[in-house]
This record gives sequence, structure tokens and C-alpha cells, in this order.
Amino acid sequence: MKVRAILFDTRSIQRYIYASNKLRTNIGASYIVEHLFSDILAGIIDEKYKDKCHIAYNGGGNALVLFKNENTPADEPKKLVEEFSTRLLVEYPGLHIGAAVGDIDTEHGFQSDLSDLYKKLKDSQSNFAPMTDIPYTGFTLLSDQDGEVANGYDKIESSGSESRFCSQAVIAKNAAAEKANAVLWDKFYNIFEKYGADYSFPMEIDKLGQKTGENYIAVIHIDGNNMGKKFEGCEGLSKRQKLSNDIKAKTEGAFGKLLETIIVDIENNRYENKLKIDGTLPIRPLILGGDDVTFVCPAKVALAYTKRFMEYMLEKDDNLDDVAKSIDSCAGIAILPTSYPFFRGYTLAEQLCDNAKKKMREVGKEQGSCWLDFILLHGEQAPTLKQILAQEHKAVKGCTHFGPYQVANKDGKHAADRRYNIENLIKCGKFFSENGGPAIANNKVKELRRVLQLGDEALDNYMQQLGHQGKDLPDIDSWECYRENLWSGHKTPYIDAIEIMDFLEGVDGDE
Repeated sequence: MKVRAILFDTRSIQRYIYASNKLRTNIGASYIVEHLFSDILAGIIDEKYKDKCHIAYNGGGNALVLFKNENTPADEPKKLVEEFSTRLLVEYPGLHIGAAVGDIDTEHGFQSDLSDLYKKLKDSQSNFAPMTDIPYTGFTLLSDQDGEVANGYDKIESSGSESRFCSQAVIAKNAAAEKANAVLWDKFYNIFEKYGADYSFPMEIDKLGQKTGENYIAVIHIDGNNMGKKFEGCEGLSKRQKLSNDIKAKTEGAFGKLLETIIVDIENNRYENKLKIDGTLPIRPLILGGDDVTFVCPAKVALAYTKRFMEYMLEKDDNLDDVAKSIDSCAGIAILPTSYPFFRGYTLAEQLCDNAKKKMREVGKEQGSCWLDFILLHGEQAPTLKQILAQEHKAVKGCTHFGPYQVANKDGKHAADRRYNIENLIKCGKFFSENGGPAIANNKVKELRRVLQLGDEALDNYMQQLGHQGKDLPDIDSWECYRENLWSGHKTPYIDAIEIMDFLEGVDGDE
């Protein structure tokens, strides 16, 4: 049966969430986006349209509204779109949505009709850019958080800062932050209760757990592989909704397992003298519930937490749909100073994730192919990953960035090219972080970073000096060619290992 339908989507989600450098504001923005359709849209429908339509699907930043009467007047869906848009302009300025109206056959040809609505959405996005913020003149005070007009006064005090004038968008996001933390805590209440743990999720970057004098944090973005094609395989609305719910359950379950390991580490004093745990957890998810996940944590534990989460996503759960029971994914880890613009950090994490996906496609799209890439930012650098690699990782003999790296599943499955196994990077990084014994002294590690930028003569001299000291590079599986010559095929893995050596707390072999 053909019925009238509205397909809503949320646009520029990342820019809306990460427009501010304040974690509290990002948290509130994420909560608003996640609950946009389930709270605001559903509330409008219950209030005025419950006899006419219902939300048939809500997930992945989209919502599908179906009208009950196949003879619904053409202006009825437009009225709902108009009322929803007006509410957002007033309550959540700066948030962009799109809407497409059409007919959907709920029994036959559902996927084809839904694709037509998605095409309408894409076409309107290309042709229409709505203004959702109040424009400003040169005499208008700007909000220091998002650069918009400071047309309100935020009374929420955080990190000891005073209340200040800021944009209405920031005020709305900050107001939602406390609710977001309460909902997140309730979601994992069983884990807290199991360990009798009295911890909270941090609301400020400075509360993530960095020790005094350590100001590096990590923004991690993780994305499931080929999820669009998996949803295209859903032949009906009910299957699409079930898959969406199962993916959400899988993601939240994987994060719950990660959270449990973190609490166990804390309770066992694992982070003593390494992190500053003062009643708050050293992790805060910003996007969680679909195949697209983003969280922040201290840089020291970024690789460990990312690797654990990806492995938990890959573990099989027979209680879920075939597609959702085991999800292979790719990840990007941007390690950056606390003061670095948050949106740029997220953008780089997303680009690193895309770079990992590119590597995944090169080796095949088989189930279980999980890859991650990382970059360490030292201050003001180029805005894109491509530019950073070209400017900061260019040496005489090639590129000093070796990744991405493959994260194996529990059966130890790797790509055919074992040079890129994450265990190799970890083993080498741990070797470089040691001092004395069979390892290379810290000054020689620093010298290795320098000579890898130079030509053959400097490299040969360095290897000879190591030999005279009775030292050698670590014996790493499939890195024999690099151990002998430092470079092979215009690539070297050792700069990556030096970059990550201070950020290996909690990885395999040290748990």
C-alpha cells in the first residue's frame, strides 16, 4: 500500500557537535542530535498529529514518518515539516535539517521508494542552504566558543569560569549537557552497580585524567565498514528498524565491555602515577549508539581503548542479527594538545579513519578486516591529513608515516601483508620507550628520528654506531628489511613507533 511519507535527516552533524572547544558544549550538542527526532519530532506528532502519522524509523540521523491515510492532503506533510523546523529555529539554533516528501509502498518496492526520498534529500541539500543563526554586524559581540552572535547570557559555570555572553546555540547545548550525562550513566548503570563504582563521566577536557603538566588528549572516531550496503540489503521497513536496533545494541554493548575494563583497571590501581583519576572516568563518548562512534580520552590510553573497542565490536553475539552480530570497523586517532581546536581534531580523526578504510579496501572487503591510523599533532599544523603528511612526514627517502595498521580479531586474523599488524607497532614502541638493558637509550631514539629524515650516509653511520654500542633495532615480525636498512620501498615504520611510544598504556602485553 502506498502512503505519504516524510524523510528527515540531520545535516552538518559534526560541525554542530564540535563547533566548540568546550567538552560540556560538545556533549550537550551530541545529546540534542541524538534525541532530536525521538523527543522534539515525536512530541509534536503526539500533540497534534498522532491520528494522522507516526515515526516508522529513527536511526543514523534520519527519521521516516508515515501517514496513516493513503489519501493524505499534500499540504499535511508540509505543515509538520514547517512546525518541526520552527521549533528547532527557536530551541536549537544552528542545527540544520532536511526533509523530503513522497510516497512509499510499505509492502512492495520499499527500498526503491526510500532511495528516491534519499535522492530528493541530496538534491535539496545541494540547492538550498538555510540560515539558522542570527546574522551579525561589525558592532555585534561574538561568542568565543562558536563565533556566532553572543545574543544570550549563559549562567552555567564550568571549570571555574565565570558566566558569560554567548550564542543561543551554546546556551542550548550547555543546558542539555547535564541531561546527557545522566542518560549515559543510566545506560551503563548495571556496570557501575556490579563494581560498586562511584564514578562520573567527565564534562571538561581537563577532567579526563591527564596528570599535571601532561596536556595531550585523543579524539577517536570509529566507523563500521560497508554499513550502507548492509542497510541496502534490508527488504522492508521492519528489517531496517531491527538492523538499526541491533547495531545500536552491539555498539553500546562493546562500549560497555570497554567501560568495564577501565573500571577494573582503576580499581586495581592500574593507572596509579600514570593518570589522575579523581572521581571521573578517563573517557567520554560523544557519539554512541550506531556504527559511527566518537570518544575522547587521555592520549596515553588512546590506542589501548580504541583497539579494545574494535575487538569487542568484532566479537560474535549470536543474539543479534547476522549483520550486527560481528561488525568490522576502521578508526582514526588524533592525538593533540588540549588547546588545539576541537573541531579540527575531530576532522583529522575522521580523515584518519577514511585513510584506514582505504587500506581496508586495498586488501579486500572480507569480514573481520579492521584497521586504524593515528597522527600526533605538535601544535599549529596544516588543516588536512594529506597536507600534514606532505609537509611533516616527508623525508629524503620517502614518507615517514607508515600506517594504517590492522587490528586482528580474537582468532588472530591479519592481512596477508603482516608488516601492518598493530602488534608490530606496539612491540617496537615499547622497545623504544624502555631505557637501559637491551633497548636503545633515549638519546639514540631521538637521534633515530632525526637521521630518518636524511640520506643513506647518515643512516649507515647511525647503524654502525648502534653496532659499536652492542645495540640493535628490535626484532619485529615481517620488519626484517627495515631492521637492516631502516627504509624499504620508500617507507619506514620507525617514526610511527617513536611517535606512539609514550601512548601505549594499557595495550596488549601490558595488561
